[in-house]
Amino acid sequence: MRIKAPLVVLVLSAAAAIGVGLSVAGASSKEAPTKGTIPETAFADNGPVDSGQVPDFVETLGPDGKPVGYTKKEDALGLRRPTAEPSLGEPTPVYADDLTTVVGYMHPGIGFVAEGDPVPKPSSPPSTALEPTEPGG
Repeated sequence: MRIKAPLVVLVLSAAAAIGVGLSVAGASSKEAPTKGTIPETAFADNGPVDSGQVPDFVETLGPDGKPVGYTKKEDALGLRRPTAEPSLGEPTPVYADDLTTVVGYMHPGIGFVAEGDPVPKPSSPPSTALEPTEPGG
């Protein structure tokens, strides 16, 4: 009878080791990234966007207003920009539906440029001259 006790401990130890191995394997598996549009609920009144509600890849629109691909959340929200002025940032990649193939770039001051297309020069914004008005007029 004394031999059975160590055998039971050995079996329980093996089961525990397998259970730990399974939980570690499950914890290391990565979920697929999310993609889509930013939900209306992510926009606070006069506050920052709730980035927790924003998908990992945000649908990106071209100059015609139609979807051209997806931009990483950090780029779409301007979280990676080294400067306070977005127009000084670097172009950010736009990905295809598979979220790995680059289909083009969003260029500050220009917008979307498809992969392989020449990058146009940014247009300067129209200037508006303000003329003084007469008091009461």
